[in-house]
Formats: sequence, structure tokens, C-alpha cells
Amino acid sequence: MSDFTLQVADLTKTYNAGKPNEVRVLQGVSFAVKPGEVVALVAPSGAGKSTLLHIAGLLDTPDTGTVQIEGTDMTRLSDGKRTAVRRSTVGFIYQFHHLLPEFTALENIVVPQLANGVSTQAAEKHAMALLDRVGIAARATHRPAALSGVSSSGWRFVVLWRMNLLCSWPMNRPATLTLIPRIRCLIHSWGWCVIQGWRL
Repeated sequence: MSDFTLQVADLTKTYNAGKPNEVRVLQGVSFAVKPGEVVALVAPSGAGKSTLLHIAGLLDTPDTGTVQIEGTDMTRLSDGKRTAVRRSTVGFIYQFHHLLPEFTALENIVVPQLANGVSTQAAEKHAMALLDRVGIAARATHRPAALSGVSSSGWRFVVLWRMNLLCSWPMNRPATLTLIPRIRCLIHSWGWCVIQGWRL
């Protein structure tokens, strides 16, 4: 078992290779993240933060280099196996919450669990426990449109309850900043690692 949740080594990524509009986005990027660590990617817009997060999160593949999650080289896996790892191990929180608008807070957390074979009863019990841990259990029956910024930020976080890796988390937003102490505690206790994209 690796000491690192995520390791990337010598990643390169070029768009429109060999054409006049060629863009070399990543050139030899390497880093490693241990369980419980929070890492910030700080760079101007267009510098490749999203590309790096997508590759680290198995949504895209590098031209060269490797991505290891918990010691397994993801670049050697088939698309099907990469999808299975991403579904059970990797989570994304984007700038906007992308929750199912017709479902409640509880249902948005239950649905991903059902997709992974968890029983409805177990999924609901776990979902309520997670909502309670981020202080929004009282809003379990609320839909996304009825949530405040703070509540939706906490909700986005616990929807990804099963994840070892969270990417692209906009922690610099005021609504999210109020939740950081509580969420950091959960990150450390669960052994997750978090990579955040920050724009200069």
C-alpha cells in the first residue's frame, strides 16, 4: 500500500499538437499527496489547473507520465476500470453544485450510494449521519433551490462521502469559508486528500 493517496509523475499534455495553434498545457508536472492533506493549485486562468485536475481525477489522460491512486497506476488501466475507480474513489466539487434539482439533500446523497450497490436503508442512514456532521441535517428534505450558500457548500461536500480524492473545490468563496474548520476535521479523520484549484 502506498503512503500517498495520489501521485502524478512527469505529466505532459498538449492540445492541437503539431498545428499552428498548439498549446503545451502541462510540461513534466510531478507531485504527491498524502491522506489528510489539502493542496492548493494556484495559477492564473488558462495555466492548466483544470487540465491537471481532470487528469488526476481520471476524466482525461496525459500524453505522457503516470497517475497513481493508492499505489495503482491508473494510466495502465482500461477505460472501464478507470471509470470504476473514478466512481468509487474520486470526487469533484465544481464552482457550481451540479446537484439534482428535483431531489432533496438526502436523496442527492443516497443516489450515488445506490449506484454502488448500497441498500436504500443503509444509504439513507449514512446520508443522514453525513448531513449531521456538516451541520445541515435539518435541511435533509430541502431541494437545492431552497438552500443557502453555506448549506449547498456542505451538501456538495457530503454528496462525495465515498471519496479519497476531491478536486476543484472553490474554498475561497465566502459561503464555503464558513465550513472549512468542520470540513478540514472530516478530511483528516477520513484520511481524504483534497486538491483545490485557485485562480490568481
